Amino acid sequence: LIDFLSTGDYYSKLGREGESRDSVKKLANIVLNLTTEKAIGIPLYRRARQEFPKTFQIIEDLKRKDHRNLSNLLRHFTAESVEDALLRLQSMGILTVPQTDALLCQRKHTETVGHVFGAAVFKVSRGVCCRIDGIRYEGPGQDFPEQYAQARAHTSF
Repeated sequence: LIDFLSTGDYYSKLGREGESRDSVKKLANIVLNLTTEKAIGIPLYRRARQEFPKTFQIIEDLKRKDHRNLSNLLRHFTAESVEDALLRLQSMGILTVPQTDALLCQRKHTETVGHVFGAAVFKVSRGVCCRIDGIRYEGPGQDFPEQYAQARAHTSF
């Protein structure tokens, strides 16, 4: 699952050929917030469930008593990633504004923000690499922009 989440675009890979990324993302979020009984009736859910049976066993266990449990966890992890990146960037003197699951910044800081936010997602998710605004975070040890490398020496994740 981590390999699946870390390579390519998650929503594009979940959809069928010809389906737009945005429509798959919208449907995936709706499906994850449904009860399992309702979600099973949707082909996207069945495909993902067949591809990752152990993961969906855990998801369904989490949702058994209250189907909102999963969305609450995902919101928590998203907020934790945003907060971690926001604090790190503030310590570097880079002004960012949080917006739901994103950080808005000046264009000149896009690369640094992408790396810092990617590192926060990697940490919170325990290993999922991500692409943020075209910037791919590949995990610890990757080359960072000079500005980030200098700040990284003075702070820890």
